[in-house]
Amino acid sequence: MTERLTFVPATRAVIEAISPVDGVTVFSRPQNPRPSEQVVIRRVGGTARDLVTDAPLFTVEAWAQDDERAERLCNLARFALHSLPRSSSLGVPFYTVVEIAGPAFLPDPETDLPRYSCTVQVALRGAE
Repeated sequence: MTERLTFVPATRAVIEAISPVDGVTVFSRPQNPRPSEQVVIRRVGGTARDLVTDAPLFTVEAWAQDDERAERLCNLARFALHSLPRSSSLGVPFYTVVEIAGPAFLPDPETDLPRYSCTVQVALRGAE
C-alpha cells in the first residue's frame, strides 16, 4: 500500500505559527465589527509543488489608526512569515517562504482606515 499524504489547512498552520503580531491577533478574515487594529492572512491561491509539498499564496493585510502603524504591523507579519518555525502546530514542516509582493498602501474603502498589504508564498509538507 502506498503512503498517502494530504495537505493540511495551511492558513490555520501559518496563523497559529505567527499570531499575535505585536499584540494584535491574526485572523483569516476581517472581523465584524472591525477593530481599530487587525492583521488578516488569507490564502489567495498557490499550487501543489509536487505530491508532498503544498505552496499556497497568502495575502497579509494590516489595518491600524495611522499609516505608520499599519505599515509596521504588515512588516512585522511579513518578517514573522520569513521566520516561520521548522514545523507547524499541525505537525508538518514549513520549507520556504518567498515574497511575491512587498508591502503596499491600500486604504480600506469601507472604513477609511489605513491598510497595508503584501503577498508571500509558503511551502509546507503534507501530512500522513
